[in-house]
Amino acid sequence: MPRPLTHFLCLPLINEASRPQLRTSLQQLTADLLLNSTVLSDIPNPEKAIRPLGTLHLTLGVMSLTSPEKLAEASAFLQDVDMKPLMAQATGGSAESVPSTQPAVPEAATATAIPDTSPLTISLKSLASMHSTPAKTSVLYCVPVDASGRLQAFARNVRRAFETAGFVELDDRPMLLHATMVNTVYASDKRAKGRSRGGGGGGGGGGGGGGRRPGRNRTKLTFDAGEIIERYDGVEFAKDVVLDKIAICKMGAQKIVDGDGRILGEEYTVVAERAL
Repeated sequence: MPRPLTHFLCLPLINEASRPQLRTSLQQLTADLLLNSTVLSDIPNPEKAIRPLGTLHLTLGVMSLTSPEKLAEASAFLQDVDMKPLMAQATGGSAESVPSTQPAVPEAATATAIPDTSPLTISLKSLASMHSTPAKTSVLYCVPVDASGRLQAFARNVRRAFETAGFVELDDRPMLLHATMVNTVYASDKRAKGRSRGGGGGGGGGGGGGGRRPGRNRTKLTFDAGEIIERYDGVEFAKDVVLDKIAICKMGAQKIVDGDGRILGEEYTVVAERAL
């Protein structure tokens, strides 16, 4: 029987520099989906399908930390693991192909051309479907583009370290790094009271490290994303986003409210983090 998933390991995408860019891009995407097109017209509560700004991240792996002791061990491992060799291996290693949904890295921008001490800096571009048929999808995501060619290998190295230590669930699927922008599971009116394998790591199950597997206990709602994918082809949602932290987050985004009880947004609870 699968172990219950409780947390996920991720690279957060929201910081002081990226927040204004992503807020503007998300507002434009929301307008295009809800006001300027009929893409989500058949989805109940379509506004709920669009992920809140504070939830954006790149999932590295999902975790089953069902006791305070296991959570403390995983948090300590996050602080103790030496990230330098993991980055050095990504910098010096040969480039490995990534899923076809991700843009190819220009030949001139090789990993060896970037010192391994430089920050990981990415842009978020285009929209892609988590499913092979965009005409019948439930998840859309932004593609992280790393001109240095290190992100994919570094993320894979980190995941393997946590898998080996027993803190991240083993996953033999190719790692598909993605920033979920739309997921109709959150728009469903029929949600299960319990989450046997879900909770909040990201989107779709279309690639290893993709995070939660929504829809296992919820009604799956699909839509035709062909039009919006074409419209956003090459569109830059954010540029020069420095990945400056790695974090363990609790599954299930929490609502952020002000003193009057008004909902300001949602974000995942960070239980442990460290600088990169």
